[in-house]
Amino acid sequence: MTLRLSQPPAVHWPLWSIPIASLVFVPIEEYVFRGVLLRWTWHVVGLIPALAVSSFAFSAAHGLAPWLWVRCLQGLILGVLYSRTRSLWLCMVAHYVRNAALVTVAFALKAKAF
Repeated sequence: MTLRLSQPPAVHWPLWSIPIASLVFVPIEEYVFRGVLLRWTWHVVGLIPALAVSSFAFSAAHGLAPWLWVRCLQGLILGVLYSRTRSLWLCMVAHYVRNAALVTVAFALKAKAF
């Protein structure tokens, strides 16, 4: 399977369902990966290993290949944001904005392809 960056990901959900799904899943993901996993591993092994563990777990939960490094980077950025602010709310907003931007671009590219 060849992956091209110019090719938008396949989107099979109706447009109206994506914001609703994000409103449900983003808080759950942030609670699990930043609120529980990052905080617990931070307490046990320190910040840097905790960021690595939570970032990889976040990426693995979204499917490993072919975008592992992108999801790891997003998890790392959200983890650093949490470590600096201690705010899950801010992480939720950042995560939701990133998802909304990605979906907007995917739909724009899909619409342009026709």
